[in-house]
Amino acid sequence: MLAEDRPGRSFSEYNCFACHHDLADEQWRQKLPAGGRTPGTPAWGTWYYPAALALAHVGGKADLRNLEERVSALRTEMNHLGGDPARVAGAAQQVSLALGKWLQTLPEETRSYNAAKVKALIEGIRAKEAPGLAEGWDGAAQRYLALQPLRLTLQGLDPARTEPTLDAEVKSLFQSLQFSPGYDSPRKFDPALPFGNR
Repeated sequence: MLAEDRPGRSFSEYNCFACHHDLADEQWRQKLPAGGRTPGTPAWGTWYYPAALALAHVGGKADLRNLEERVSALRTEMNHLGGDPARVAGAAQQVSLALGKWLQTLPEETRSYNAAKVKALIEGIRAKEAPGLAEGWDGAAQRYLALQPLRLTLQGLDPARTEPTLDAEVKSLFQSLQFSPGYDSPRKFDPALPFGNR
């Protein structure tokens, strides 16, 4: 039974470019998937959660320390396309509760942001997923969408500060995400390559 046939589940929850990609042999796609996912099935949630997990990891609040475990449990359920909808719903509820508590604290948390805190968030995003190890195009796009506004915020808070390595990484990452002319999906994108070599 396909994911589209199960109530409450849709292919929109999965990595679009697991299917929509060039048919040429791409070695990085041949690696066995992590997290108990069956080879040949798309990865779940690569668009929605990577940056949130990295930011929560940096935040260090007690109620967020188990967010990664909750997301991991949900990922395990979602990686089985024919899985039990009730188990998926239960795991999703646990993630929702943790994220809901976090959202309540964010206004107060962000008021205390200074250059040092923003720098820590940037390093957290960079450390959570080392350059070249993004899980596909979606994960790399989330990395860019997290780093670029944080980089600009850091420049605004501390105009005299220079971050040439970060600037080069963000620029290279943006270039690596571009679609080739005439294509509506990534072509020759390889998350195993350093950003500057893609």
